[in-house]
Amino acid sequence: MVSGTAKLIARPIVSVLELTGRTAMSIRNRSGPRQAKLGRVRVPRPVSRELPLRPYSLEEAVGISMLIEADDARFRDEFLVTCKALKQAGNFVIVTRRLMLVVKCCSLTAVSSIHNPEWVVELEMDLYSIVHIDTEGETLNIVSTRTETAQGQQKTSHLKRWKPRSIPLVQRSIEMPTVEAAREVLQILWTAIDGQKHRGLKVHLLHRNMLR
Repeated sequence: MVSGTAKLIARPIVSVLELTGRTAMSIRNRSGPRQAKLGRVRVPRPVSRELPLRPYSLEEAVGISMLIEADDARFRDEFLVTCKALKQAGNFVIVTRRLMLVVKCCSLTAVSSIHNPEWVVELEMDLYSIVHIDTEGETLNIVSTRTETAQGQQKTSHLKRWKPRSIPLVQRSIEMPTVEAAREVLQILWTAIDGQKHRGLKVHLLHRNMLR
């Protein structure tokens, strides 16, 4: 009677041990170095020992990575003010203390290639060249005296030329994902341009009524 009871209890215990062993072996096989295909799932962000660790922000990481890596690190000395995603996936508007940039990174639309992003600067604009900014719904309108693109030429397909008597003006329209996002970038640009004034840089801002 005792022997039969022992066998009855032993069988479930052995079954549990066998199941545990098989599960552990399966985990080892799947996580083996030969079969592992690990890749970066988000854009890296800089971490400083002197500053507290803040919650991860994709837009902030994109802005900093772009300034450090894009165009042979030409923008690495710029101070990031903000980075906001545009309506079109993989496109961002970046504002520094001196520049406004529109950049594109196709690899941000595919997680498999996010570890090696390729940045394309589609628009580079000095803040001091901006003469007028406003919003129309989700659209941010910017009028400037000079606009530079990645090829160093103005893209007439996306630009509307103004024909005043004195200086040529160019309008650029940027599509934001929401009305709130467009207004937020507008306020940030106003603040950044105002900062240019306080630093003694030449800024030409026109009133809406001065534009024809």
